[in-house]
Order: sequence, then C-alpha cells, then structure tokens
Amino acid sequence: MQKNMRQQFTLGDLCKHLEISEACLRRQFSRHLHTAPMTYFLKQKLTWSANMLCTTSLTIKEIAYNAGYEDPFYFSKQFRIQFGMSPTQYRKIHALSLDKG
Repeated sequence: MQKNMRQQFTLGDLCKHLEISEACLRRQFSRHLHTAPMTYFLKQKLTWSANMLCTTSLTIKEIAYNAGYEDPFYFSKQFRIQFGMSPTQYRKIHALSLDKG
C-alpha cells in the first residue's frame, strides 16, 4: 500500500493481490490494527500527504494528485477530517514550528 499512494484500488483488488478473502483481510486488520483496510490506507495517504506538506514545496494540488486524489477539494476535505485543519493551515503551523526550532 505504502509504495502505491497514487494508485486507486478496491478492497477486492487488494485481496486478489494478497490471495486472501475480503473477510479474512478485514479480520486481520481489525485484530492487529483495530481498523478497516481501506480506512487504514486512507490514513496512510493522508499521513504521507502531511509529511509532503512539511518537507516539500509542492502545491497542495500536486500533493493531492500524488496521493491519488483527482479532486484537490475532496483531498482537502478528507485532510481536514483527519487532521482538524486544512492542508494550508497544517503547512503554516509546521513552518512556524520549524522557524522557532
């Protein structure tokens, strides 16, 4: 998953690749990570995106596309749900902490 942030895939695609049933994959994720597989992948994409906001000068639109989002506005909405602030706010706050440190 982490190597293919840009790629869009379904739970069925992932199960075919891993050669296990959807029920088995869901059970394993629930047991070990306490979340659903696609929820986990979404969080991984958004965490990767947050890191890109802090370590690159890529635009939010470029980061959204690199994370597999075709719509940067939808990306921003999902980012806000995950982090409680917009990507722009997140970048500004992190830049301020870098300046002080």
